[in-house]
Amino acid sequence: MNSSFVNSNQCITLVILVLFITAAGLSATAVAATDNIEFKTNNNGVEVLSAQFLSERYRERIAKLDLEIRNESERRTTILHQLDEAISKASALEDESRKFADSALPLDTNLQQIHTEIEVLEQAIKHNHGLLEKMQSTLDNQPELSIWLATLGKPEIQTRQKLLATQSYLLHTTRKHQQQLETKRILLDKRYAALIEYDQTVKNSINDAKTQFARTIDRRKSLEHKLTEISAQIVARQDRILSLNERTQQLQSNASLVHFGNLKSKLNDPVEGRIVRKFSEPKAKGLLKWKGILVEAPLGLPFTAVSDGLVVFADQLQGLGNVAIVDHGEGYMTLYGMAELLLVEQNQFLLAGDPVGTVGESVGADVSALYFEVRHNADALDPQDWLEMHQITQKTSSSDSF
Repeated sequence: MNSSFVNSNQCITLVILVLFITAAGLSATAVAATDNIEFKTNNNGVEVLSAQFLSERYRERIAKLDLEIRNESERRTTILHQLDEAISKASALEDESRKFADSALPLDTNLQQIHTEIEVLEQAIKHNHGLLEKMQSTLDNQPELSIWLATLGKPEIQTRQKLLATQSYLLHTTRKHQQQLETKRILLDKRYAALIEYDQTVKNSINDAKTQFARTIDRRKSLEHKLTEISAQIVARQDRILSLNERTQQLQSNASLVHFGNLKSKLNDPVEGRIVRKFSEPKAKGLLKWKGILVEAPLGLPFTAVSDGLVVFADQLQGLGNVAIVDHGEGYMTLYGMAELLLVEQNQFLLAGDPVGTVGESVGADVSALYFEVRHNADALDPQDWLEMHQITQKTSSSDSF
């Protein structure tokens, strides 16, 4: 396929399709009976939308939008409450984490102190153990001392006996002290182990608090994002209501506005973007010309109906991908092509601004764009003469190509 997108056969197919829709009874009038869609024939025998019918549809849509706004407002209130709870929880978790961190500091100090005490006790126990060995050795040598004392006089014996008694007492006292040291070491070991366990518990609590805090912050961000989306939807619906009210007042004051032919240069832009192919611009090799405009826009961006009308075609069309055609009466139709996704069905009535589909990738090109046509009795008209062109910018360079 060349860069012309729609070759001569495809162009003929499109014209035949529009003529078929117009002539074979697929217009809005053909389905009026089954869908309660009211088209009226004016004095010139031209089918036009009924101003009364449109006013009723506007009121129905406004009521529906009001209900949606109330529901969204209630949802927003719920999310605001959840957001307040999330903020309070995050603040409490932050305080809890700070308290745990503060308690961990003296705990580390206590652990260090106990560790130092245990080391001192170890040295004392080791020293006492040496004393005990020496004293025990002295007392174990008492038999030799007894033989030696037998050679001494009575005063010397009494002195030596007192000395042995003192050594025996010191041995007993040192052993007792040794047992006390051992008991204290056991208690310090238990206390140290308990503090180590508590220290780990505190650290786990700090980590848990930090994890919960992070999750709460994520939830808060998610709620804030939802709140922003809901607020934007409410504003969009409020703007839609204002637009419909304005349209209703306009129809009441000037019923001729129901005629599509009177809306030249007043149609809503179907999408926001930049024109990359203009009406009547030559295609590849100059054999054909564009019958509409190609508006470059982000992939997946919704595009909307430019005016009130009935969907008479919503399907794939060779060379244009997914296509929707809307009948506006008086022989006027608009075509929306190269859609990624169509959001409408045949025989569905649309009000101006209703979603029709989403922007897709242009057939035969590497850009995403909406192809848009305006036709009257199958004749292609320049869309730029009919659109407000508030959201669509002009093509800046003739060198643009796909």
